Amino acid sequence: MRGLLSRARRFGFALAAVAGTLLHAATGAAHSDFPGIIQDTFGSSCAPQCTLCHVNPAGGLPVKAADFYVDGMNPSHRGYGVFVSNLKDRGVPSTPTSLNLRDKLKLLQNEPCQKDTTKGSTADMAPCDTDGDGMSDWEELAAQPARDPEVSGVGNGAICPAYGCGASIGTLPRDADANGRAGALMAAFGVALVLARRVRR
Repeated sequence: MRGLLSRARRFGFALAAVAGTLLHAATGAAHSDFPGIIQDTFGSSCAPQCTLCHVNPAGGLPVKAADFYVDGMNPSHRGYGVFVSNLKDRGVPSTPTSLNLRDKLKLLQNEPCQKDTTKGSTADMAPCDTDGDGMSDWEELAAQPARDPEVSGVGNGAICPAYGCGASIGTLPRDADANGRAGALMAAFGVALVLARRVRR
């Protein structure tokens, strides 16, 4: 009896570990479809690198952030001076998801960039121009080739990369990691099946 309980505990721990691994994989891949959505929305020749919104080329945390509008010496329609912060301010909820990202991107075309009087002047009703180069973020992303909305001029390659996250000339799938997660799920199922058989012995 004691041996059976011990095997049951080991089986439970193993299942918990497998579940944790799958949850981690799903969380890490939560935004893997963003580059493809951005590319498709603007009809770009390539998908953007993760550095358009993230600090690290591989994506994940931390995300670029700013709490207040840029200094009043700059055009107020620069918003926060950080593209992803301006993007979050388009519509609700503030956090971009696979379901609302396209709508948020479309609001960059005409919606006034600055709307919160507690964070700075809202006198300028122009759409967001994060880098202040006279070309709105919408226009930069819709250009052919696409331009970096955070860097004046063509930019530093955050849109059309030679390598890294989103390095693709063709259109990316809506979920670039779907096959990987499916493989992980099948592997986890196989492990659980083997463990279940061992418990029965």
